[in-house]
Amino acid sequence: MAVSTSAPKSLLVNTLSSLTGSLLAKGMGFLSVLMLSRALGVAGFGLYSLAFSYWGFLNALVDLGVANIVLREIAKPGADIRACMESAIYIRLFGCILFLLPAWLLTKPLGLDPVVVGLVILGILTGFEMFYDTYFTAEGRMDWVAKTRVCTQVMTLILLAVAAVLKAPLWVFLLIIFLNPL
Repeated sequence: MAVSTSAPKSLLVNTLSSLTGSLLAKGMGFLSVLMLSRALGVAGFGLYSLAFSYWGFLNALVDLGVANIVLREIAKPGADIRACMESAIYIRLFGCILFLLPAWLLTKPLGLDPVVVGLVILGILTGFEMFYDTYFTAEGRMDWVAKTRVCTQVMTLILLAVAAVLKAPLWVFLLIIFLNPL
């Protein structure tokens, strides 16, 4: 039986792509934070951080562990990838609807502006990054995950730079970050 030499090459390409993409994306994320902190000032960056933390908390609740389940199902031989992805999208939308009212009810106790909370909820509704990662990971295409992350970070960094130059208000920065598909 002949041993395939494409598996080690694929593993090497995927590993190097993933590592390079992660490092580049994190570096650009760091630059974004530097730009945001300077453009928004101390108080504005504090509100941005609060909104982003709120988004992370609600996003974890809305996920309902779907990413892990979808990845497991897609990895099965003969899996219907399209059906798995569609089901995951419906579950995520259900999670968004489920946590929509509690998100609004927490607005006043947290001292968040309703516009900021609206943007956070919009970010959660459009936050389907796990579907890209899950699909490309199941397909063994970590290089695609890396490429999409780097391209998205470059676009986001450019949009943030334009917003900073134009001295845009906080909600514009949040809109750029939360509508980022990845």
